[in-house]
Amino acid sequence: MSTALVVIDVQQGMFRDPLQPYRSDEMLARIRDLQDRARAEGVPVVTRSEEHTSELQSRLHLVCRLL
Repeated sequence: MSTALVVIDVQQGMFRDPLQPYRSDEMLARIRDLQDRARAEGVPVVTRSEEHTSELQSRLHLVCRLL
């Protein structure tokens, strides 16, 4: 069986106000640590992210303000 670390949709934009997640600095440090440990052990690290249009981003910011 093969092992890999898969990191999904971690992008700079999600760490900007008002969308910044709770304890984001700690979360990023954990992700970096996992990536470093995986690479040190020769485990592949796969990242996946999506790009959104500026129109979609504007709508997401509006929804977050409404919440």
